Amino acid sequence: MDSGEIEPYTLTEQFRMGFAKMQLPMQIDEITWLTDIYIDGNNVFYEYMIDAEIDPKDLDVTDIRDIRTEMLESLREDVFCIANKERGTREGVHVVYINKDNRGVELYRIDIGFDEL
Repeated sequence: MDSGEIEPYTLTEQFRMGFAKMQLPMQIDEITWLTDIYIDGNNVFYEYMIDAEIDPKDLDVTDIRDIRTEMLESLREDVFCIANKERGTREGVHVVYINKDNRGVELYRIDIGFDEL
């Protein structure tokens, strides 16, 4: 701003502005709720609660890999992510999904960088 020019918003700031319009918790499907969204550094966190008691030991690497693939495909189809792929890659932005059961036990987290889109 020394030159008097306006600095553009970072991608994470744009995410934050979008969050301001959301009311949480938000029901996603019959058993899944989006409970929190926040930013830490260049990471955009989405916390979900699955309304069931699940033992994290019951999830294997294949289950989590399949879930990650679905989330990656979803981001690749998201208009905002498509429009900001290069910028998100340049800024090192990551989207992190944290899924917990109804007791608050973390089941898994998936980290996807814009460079993967």
